[in-house]
Amino acid sequence: MKTRSGLVMYGGLPDEAEAFERAFSNERLPIRFVEDEFAPDLACFAKDFAIVSVSHRANIGKMELSALKAAGVECVITRSVGTDHIDIQEARRLNMSIKTSPYSPGSVADFTLMLMLMVLRGVKAGFRNAREASQGSAVCGKELGDMTVGVIGPGRIGNAVLKRLEGFGCSVLICGREQSSTSVSLEELLASSDVVTLHVPLTAETHHLIGRKEMDAMKPGAVLVNTGRGALVEAEALVDALKERRLGGAALDVVEGENDDPSRNREMLRHLETLRAMPNVVITPHVAYFTDHAMEDMARSALRECREHEKEGGSDEQAQGFGPIRRVL
Repeated sequence: MKTRSGLVMYGGLPDEAEAFERAFSNERLPIRFVEDEFAPDLACFAKDFAIVSVSHRANIGKMELSALKAAGVECVITRSVGTDHIDIQEARRLNMSIKTSPYSPGSVADFTLMLMLMVLRGVKAGFRNAREASQGSAVCGKELGDMTVGVIGPGRIGNAVLKRLEGFGCSVLICGREQSSTSVSLEELLASSDVVTLHVPLTAETHHLIGRKEMDAMKPGAVLVNTGRGALVEAEALVDALKERRLGGAALDVVEGENDDPSRNREMLRHLETLRAMPNVVITPHVAYFTDHAMEDMARSALRECREHEKEGGSDEQAQGFGPIRRVL
């Protein structure tokens, strides 16, 4: 089967779709936009296309990959740096390639610093007081420059966070797989850090990297920041640590079970609702990456993959009467 060299984008937010549309606008490569997240019954829209693009919100398991394979798809590009939502072993068995979308690490690094500051300065309570026109319960904040910040995972994003922290004058501790003269053990980092921020991929080894045991080992009153993957942190243990005031706060762009069906995982939903109600917890809906710069990076990366497929022999014809840009659903 000869596949077309274009791309089908599933579940794109309006700004994502616009970035992809701009990137492909001067190309002869066809692109389709399917507004819903990918599901097996939507594989028909990818028929004979070589490449599809999915979001981190889509669960791409055995059924989904089988449906894509049957439609002729050879490559799945995820608009994320993580692949924990994709069954990599099944993709390998089906001889399908899985590609991530590298994007500006500054997008997540900026957001991480913002979340740190929001918790340290009690911004959530400040917003509430502003809405209620109340000055009586202002939160006395802390200065980031007085803190020791522990960065777990000094990869592209972790290093971008470290670079930004330099300007605040705070002390920094680093823990990663590659040991260096400036790195410390996880145990030392947790015991000494006023703020702990996570920048590691989610794997079997890092699942619940910060669980009950690790929270018990953290410095009393410390703040936990997670802009990586929700399951890096054990949600139930975090709720307990915050209720018992062993931790001083949390800033979470990702939460364990965030993509689960609430009707099937009521326990995780209950934890999420509890965290949202806490005055010292800031939660955002997995948007740390979401900047115009990052969207352009993702679009250009997808375009490169399509061009490579075309060079390798894919067809660039715009078949069945549709032009290069089409939105469905």
